[in-house]
Amino acid sequence: MKIIPYKTFMLEEVLTLIKETIIKINKKDYTDEQVYSWSAIHSEKFKANIHEFAFVAVNEVNEIIGFINMDHSGYIDHLFTHSNYQGQGIASLLVDKVEERSQIHSFRTYSSITAKSFFMSKGFTVVEENIAILNNEKFLNYYILKRIILSCSI
Repeated sequence: MKIIPYKTFMLEEVLTLIKETIIKINKKDYTDEQVYSWSAIHSEKFKANIHEFAFVAVNEVNEIIGFINMDHSGYIDHLFTHSNYQGQGIASLLVDKVEERSQIHSFRTYSSITAKSFFMSKGFTVVEENIAILNNEKFLNYYILKRIILSCSI
């Protein structure tokens, strides 16, 4: 597996990965209505929100098995791992990649219920619970934050 920069020709495969992951993985924490609403992604709107730190994880046959999208301020807009590759360290590698490439020292996102424990394992802390509204459905999620403390030698 390798981590490579996202390219526009990958859009449909990334959207399929995200939709299938929501339907197969996030359904354990959300209602059918919420899953349907969340997975109804509009490709043009999604495409317009791809930021400078966007990477995909690809397997040996170049299938996309993970995706991360972070802006220049450290806001992680999307992090998804293919439903067949959960628990294999792919999301960790993607987060590590944007942390090292961005040279930012503070990261934040709105985490789903499903992803909360993953983010906590990566050093994020919950700032507050949040109710998001998407396509007229309410979702519980968590505003989470990670600060990297730099040590300086004297």
